[in-house]
Amino acid sequence: MKRRLPTVVALVMVLVQALSLCSKGKAAVQADVSADTVATREIRWYSFAEGIAKAQAEQKPIVMDVYTEWCGWCKVMDNKTYGNDTVQAAMNGNFIAIKFNPEESDTVVYQGKRYSGEELTQFLGIDGYPATVLMKPNGDKISLLSGYIVVEKFLGVLDYVQTKKYEQVSMTMEEFLVRSAVERNPDNVQARIALGHYFHGPEHFEESLQEFRKALQYKPTDAQHFEIYYSIAETYLFHQTNMSEAEKNLRLALPFASETEWKVRANMFLGYVLSQQKKNKEAFQFIEKAILAAKQDEEFNIGHLRRMIKEARELEDLRRQPGFKKMVTKAFASK
Repeated sequence: MKRRLPTVVALVMVLVQALSLCSKGKAAVQADVSADTVATREIRWYSFAEGIAKAQAEQKPIVMDVYTEWCGWCKVMDNKTYGNDTVQAAMNGNFIAIKFNPEESDTVVYQGKRYSGEELTQFLGIDGYPATVLMKPNGDKISLLSGYIVVEKFLGVLDYVQTKKYEQVSMTMEEFLVRSAVERNPDNVQARIALGHYFHGPEHFEESLQEFRKALQYKPTDAQHFEIYYSIAETYLFHQTNMSEAEKNLRLALPFASETEWKVRANMFLGYVLSQQKKNKEAFQFIEKAILAAKQDEEFNIGHLRRMIKEARELEDLRRQPGFKKMVTKAFASK
């Protein structure tokens, strides 16, 4: 039930790059951690061999932090997450903590086989840093988490492992984390939005809508308002083909679209929804608004937007309408 949308995504996709995961290449963008780069010393860290042996002897699960010296977000994780008092208490009391740098590691033995550091990361499925590997006391992998993990989510991860929720086939870690976040803090808007996204699928769209609407009750920020209404519109369109409700919620989202990316996305999406209702005149207007919003931001990829309007299959009917090409050409030429 991950949030992956069908073909209309091509119409509303935006140029957003997630920086929470360091590339394995040393040319990767580094996090700005100049003020907070000192790794915590309060957690008792073990080498790979020591940690595996100790976990088996004490029958404690393992949290393995896989990092490199050049990875900026690894330092943020050290400082912000592993530096948190609650995390430290949980780690020291209930887990065996392993620090592992694959670029500086000697050969290690894992489950009866010898691996170099890089070979072990490949075997575990690691493709970037930081990476957090969760293991049973016998060393069997439970799960792999990529990228920087904030404290609240990390505490949920520890709870998931400590309570052995992974043995419950009916509940994935993702579901446990989003549900437990809401249980811990029912009025947390972002937690409810995350739960709504988790249920975003044809089988559970009613639960998705319910969580999004509940989030509106807890004083969301403008950005959260936009995300909620936009997500409700997606749900109605993709899982009910309810164009009128999709239109209604996109119109509710637009006043909260303070970022260029949001304006372009919502206006393009609304233009598409209106065209599906044969409201072509209004559809023209919102496509034009998307173009004009993009042109006001020098950093926006105008070429991408131009190609999308020219080639997106979802806009094929609009492109056939008299005056559409002229409107698009004029909008892109405006200053």
